[in-house]
Order: sequence, then structure tokens, then C-alpha cells
Amino acid sequence: MLSQTTIENRIRAWLSLIFPTTEIIINDATIPSGSRPGLPYISINFLGLQIISDNNYQSQPDISEKSKITGIREITFSINYFGVDSQTELEKITVFAKDDNLISFLLIDGISYIDNTGIRDLTFLRDTVYEPRAGIDLIFRIASQEIIDAFIIETVGINGEIRDQANNILKEIEISNI
Repeated sequence: MLSQTTIENRIRAWLSLIFPTTEIIINDATIPSGSRPGLPYISINFLGLQIISDNNYQSQPDISEKSKITGIREITFSINYFGVDSQTELEKITVFAKDDNLISFLLIDGISYIDNTGIRDLTFLRDTVYEPRAGIDLIFRIASQEIIDAFIIETVGINGEIRDQANNILKEIEISNI
């Protein structure tokens, strides 16, 4: 499974293909207080991960008796553009997100761009000057895999015992009316 940091770095690299001359930072909280980058710049904030229910798949155990559980996860990032023409600049994401080269750049790591929530004007008053800013939330999906030890029941007998692969008794039960 990809870590949050790996995904954030990959999204940052993807955005740098769209905005090659704009500084892109991950989460404004990583900037020391009072030392923001010069305009324009982009900040990326991880908003959350959602498990898409009922889409998990468990593979058959392999020879080492390991099984893979794969599930689809949806990840949302808030992208904020600080600077002049911020809304127009963020519109580039919606256009370039359909470009095959940019799509394949993310697919290398199993990340798929899904959708966005639309561009919002987030201009605000900073000190005594309005600072232009726009935001958009981007939705991505990844396939998450975990490897687990498989529990295999080789046989079930009607002798009132449930045994594991090593023939150890896991449970004894009373059998009647067979």
C-alpha cells in the first residue's frame, strides 16, 4: 500500500508537470511561521481517505499460504493556488487531467485521477490587501493491497472435530441428526 507521503509527493510531481514554473508545497503547515513562498505558489493538503465498501477482493492463497486482499481507496486533496488569475490557473488541472501522458504519469504508481469538486474563489484579506487565491479538491483512487496469512480448511469430516492443516483439533462439536 502506498503511504500518504508517497501519494502526496506523486501528486506534487504530477502538478509540477502542469505548473512547471510555480512553487508547489505540501501542506502549508510545513512552512515555518512567517516565511511563505512568493506569489504565485500552490499548496497541497491531504483531506482524507475513504474506503470504497464492498469492493474488496481476496485472492486464492499462493504456495506460501499467503493471500492478498485488494480494496479500492478514494483520496481527496485540496489544491490552493495563491496568486493573480488563480481560478484561470487552476482550470489547467481540469484540462490537463484528461491528457494521456499525465494520466499515465500517475498510473505508474496505481493512482487514478477521478474527478474534482469545481474551482472556488478563496480570495481573502491579508493584512490590508486582498490576496487572490482559488481552490479545487481533486479526487483520486488507488488500489490498496495487504498480504495476510491464509486460513485454509482442507477437509471437513463428520467426526465432530474441526482440524487445521497440521491436523490439530480446533474445535470439537457434537454431531446429531446426520
